[in-house]
Amino acid sequence: MSTALMATAGIATLYVVDQHVYQRLLQTAFDVGLRTEQLGSRLPLIRTLMVLSASGSGMARRLRFFYLIPMTAPAEQSASAGIRGPF
Repeated sequence: MSTALMATAGIATLYVVDQHVYQRLLQTAFDVGLRTEQLGSRLPLIRTLMVLSASGSGMARRLRFFYLIPMTAPAEQSASAGIRGPF
């Protein structure tokens, strides 16, 4: 396998781990803080304002581009090397 293809596979693996593990943990912590704000605590309504400003789109969709854009260059390089040959 080419180096570019392995780089793409590495970034894709990191993306999967980030989306399925880290983002779920982060969302849970955010939801707990949001619920605490809604229960009338003395916390500033930072999370509530974040939810209102996101207008229901969330960050996961935007975060995909953080990984997908760097994956395209090595994938295209690997594909073009496969078409042209090694030299």
